[in-house]
Amino acid sequence: MKNIHVLDESVSNLMGAGEVGERPAAAVKDMVENAIDAGATKIQIAIKNGGVKSMMISDNGCGIAREDVPYAFLPHATSKIGKASDLDAIYTLGFRGEALASIAAVSKIKITTKTKEDEFATFMEMEAGELLDICDKGGAEGTTIMVEDLFYNTPARMKFLKKDSTEAGYIGDILLRYALCYPNISFKYSDNGTIKFFTPGDNSLTNSLYVLYGKEYSENARAVDYENEYAKVGGLFVAPNIVRKNSNYQSFFVNHRYIKSSILSAAVKEACKEKVVAGNFPVFCLNIDVNPALVDVNVHPSKLEVKFSNEREIFDVVYWGVKNALGQNQVVYNLATSTQKADAKPTSAKMVYQTKPSQQVFPIKEANRVPYQVKAPLMPQTSFDVKTVWDKEAVSKASESPVALPSAPEKLEGEGGTEVSRPLVSAMPTSQEVLTPKEQISFAEPKPHDTRILGQLFSTYLLVENGEDLLFVDQHAAHERLNFERLKKEYESKKTYSQMLIEPVTIDLSPVEYQKVLDNLAFFNRIGFETEDFGSGAVIVRMAPQGLDIGQLKTVFLDMLNVVETKGEEKTITLKALHMIACRCSIKAHDKMSFVEMEKLFADVLALEDVNTCPHGRPILLTMSKKEIEKGFFRIV
Repeated sequence: MKNIHVLDESVSNLMGAGEVGERPAAAVKDMVENAIDAGATKIQIAIKNGGVKSMMISDNGCGIAREDVPYAFLPHATSKIGKASDLDAIYTLGFRGEALASIAAVSKIKITTKTKEDEFATFMEMEAGELLDICDKGGAEGTTIMVEDLFYNTPARMKFLKKDSTEAGYIGDILLRYALCYPNISFKYSDNGTIKFFTPGDNSLTNSLYVLYGKEYSENARAVDYENEYAKVGGLFVAPNIVRKNSNYQSFFVNHRYIKSSILSAAVKEACKEKVVAGNFPVFCLNIDVNPALVDVNVHPSKLEVKFSNEREIFDVVYWGVKNALGQNQVVYNLATSTQKADAKPTSAKMVYQTKPSQQVFPIKEANRVPYQVKAPLMPQTSFDVKTVWDKEAVSKASESPVALPSAPEKLEGEGGTEVSRPLVSAMPTSQEVLTPKEQISFAEPKPHDTRILGQLFSTYLLVENGEDLLFVDQHAAHERLNFERLKKEYESKKTYSQMLIEPVTIDLSPVEYQKVLDNLAFFNRIGFETEDFGSGAVIVRMAPQGLDIGQLKTVFLDMLNVVETKGEEKTITLKALHMIACRCSIKAHDKMSFVEMEKLFADVLALEDVNTCPHGRPILLTMSKKEIEKGFFRIV
């Protein structure tokens, strides 16, 4: 009995305007959705040359009956809906019957399919939409589709495709989304013969997250499970101490369909606004189960957008679901070393991630929860009564190079005459060293014995008495500018100083990010990250920019991926990356500084040539004259 049928024109006209796949990823998405609708528990995807040369999708689903196979490649031929009213409650991923027809029209396609009832599998071959052959063939239950030479007969569309690695990245990204949404299905994805990921299909979302994103994400994932009378939300939400700089690691599904929704994004953002710093994006995969009659998936050809009839209730269920997940464990940063032995020598404080259990109390909107906090011990204050001697005629050695906090490179000669570098303790000037201010600084030139550093204000600004001026120096802005100028000089001289890591850092990436890094290894090496392909969606970093905190290495490295996508000349993109590195290598606001460090920083600020702002454009230094202060106290009028 035939199940696939061509829809009446009155029905097909009610559906969103058809969209022929604009790239290989769209074709893969449609065919994988058909496999899922067929009840498959194993889906294999293999591509070559970004899917343009070939793409093969094989599943162990129910298959297509022999008499239905020719109809499967006709426009608006489907087994999933039959009348207009079916569009009001769509339970399947596919329903328009356009995918196979549009793919067959621009490629050479072969399909082998078998149902449980059929004795033999059915083989059919088409080229540019024309039937070449149909016959019986041996085969297992399920469907295998081979698409070759995509867009070979439409060169105009072919020229708009990006390079193979980029197209492969798009395919990997959409497959990753469905592998997360369907942990009960085993997905095996390979690119040019290399397996990119292979999920177990054991119905464990945590295990799928481990395979696709890595151990760090799966270990810090929290279950989301909440429902109201309108919908139910489930999935995983990674602890807010692990965030990204873009939304690539965020996945929304509605009735197990991958979508993008500003409403759902706003609900998540509102739920964790006190947990996640602005500009960062938490990692999660959330599925919202809702009555299909209350959601319209037929509003856009790509089916990536949906419309809810009860937006307020959908917002609430996601908001409280995330809120509950964040309330499962409070994040506590304990300034202690938990494994230190009693007879061991004291060590420096170490940030240790712990959790504090708490009960689900939401959605009690009136509840005023006080977060669990551990206060850091007060740091001893330094006395700042030592004066710095200034001599206009002397030339300061300390101002010849930017401040290097916390380390500076020392060139060493290794085996074979190669140059290597190692971090050293910064060489800071003492108060007896003679320093020289530069003419271009806008404040009045000090007289000998007339300038002294008073100390830190709010642990953020240096307070300097300079003749009859009081100077405020933003320590982070100043150090950021100095580091940026150093990195820029190194880049222009093609001598980037990096620090060798005692233990290389392995970074797990999504398929899109992994391919992006491989395509730009030269860029990462050029800005100080010596990076190699580690295989299986991971790279290994052996060297990092000098001065970068190793604890921030992974975060900074991932930030560089966003810079790679920036449009512009190579030098402009590189300078933007160096600016970001300079920011992360610099002293932060609220960092305590010793008197010697403050002297060195201020000396290097004076050495800057015609630059009085940080790379962001914020001023490094502000002044307040003695006259302005005395006016404030009405000592003069």
